[in-house]
Amino acid sequence: MKYLCLFLLLTGLSAAAQTNAPETNAPPFCCRYPYRVLGVGQVVDLTPLITWWIHQGPALAALPLNAARPPRPLSAWKRILGVKTAELDSAWVVQAEISLSPTEKTNEWIILKNPPAAEASQYYNLQYLIPQYEQQIAADRRKQDELTKTAAHNTALAKRLADNYSKSIRWNAPYYTQLADQNKAAAAAALADQQATQQSLDQARKQLKLIPSVDGQYQIDLFALGLGRNARGRMIYDAGAVYGAAP
Repeated sequence: MKYLCLFLLLTGLSAAAQTNAPETNAPPFCCRYPYRVLGVGQVVDLTPLITWWIHQGPALAALPLNAARPPRPLSAWKRILGVKTAELDSAWVVQAEISLSPTEKTNEWIILKNPPAAEASQYYNLQYLIPQYEQQIAADRRKQDELTKTAAHNTALAKRLADNYSKSIRWNAPYYTQLADQNKAAAAAALADQQATQQSLDQARKQLKLIPSVDGQYQIDLFALGLGRNARGRMIYDAGAVYGAAP
């Protein structure tokens, strides 16, 4: 149970983040956090872009090239999909797939300001917690099994003593009955801990599946604003801070 408190903190972080997600059945992962803060308190509403992006499905992609399409809002914001390869001050160097639409993509190494560090930390913390939970469950099962067997042994011993013709021997029976009761209580506690830990494990696995990854590495998938290129020609993007998130 020592890992449960840490997991609850992580689920709280996730719940707080999800409240900022757009309300739709199954949006692409990039379509979360519609409100971003750039610079000094400048809040940007990405809802028009998110709405447009969600509706760019196979039906629109199948339209003839000369067919009219809904105009894309916030064209300076691109979808960034990739993995962190290094850090540069507080920014990340990312090997990124950059998308103007679900069908228009390029690949480039970029610098990402305001990266999703909290989300990445949550991903790796969940990765760490899952084997800890599994080990705790296995230990609880062994403990419960051992205590159950010990309780059965002490119960049988108490019965044999209680059935003995000698009063002095029968006098020891309650002691082993008490031991058996203690064994049963400890076995029940081990079972309760196992069940609670199993619940936390199931939640952790479910949460981990919701966060995109590549070969066990957190995968960035969000909209970011293009800021131009630095002196070395590398493109800089800014994902902005999530509006309403804890600092």
